[in-house]
Amino acid sequence: MKKILVALAIGVATIPALAEDRNIDFVFGVERKAQAETNAMYLDTTFNVLGLKSTAGINYKVDDDFNSTFNGFELDFKKPLFEDSGVNLYINNDFDVNLKHQESTVGLKFKF
Repeated sequence: MKKILVALAIGVATIPALAEDRNIDFVFGVERKAQAETNAMYLDTTFNVLGLKSTAGINYKVDDDFNSTFNGFELDFKKPLFEDSGVNLYINNDFDVNLKHQESTVGLKFKF
């Protein structure tokens, strides 16, 4: 498990240099839910495809001893409804560890 965490850390440190000219963003994050007392770790990649802002990510559950368990994938898309309007249409898709679709969330965001 520690080898996976080290590999993720190296990837997070080096991959952005490779993607610098391609408008690709990488996000590595960790979270703790206070009431549920659970931990999570994720690695997301954001890029533009056919005018859509696309985000692909992998999610892990992490116990208090830093042992991680692969939890699933996500594939999200966002598109401005009108150019420079601050109104975005989005769809967020969740998949389990076997790439079986679990849930989709469709929504509209207003930025002001």
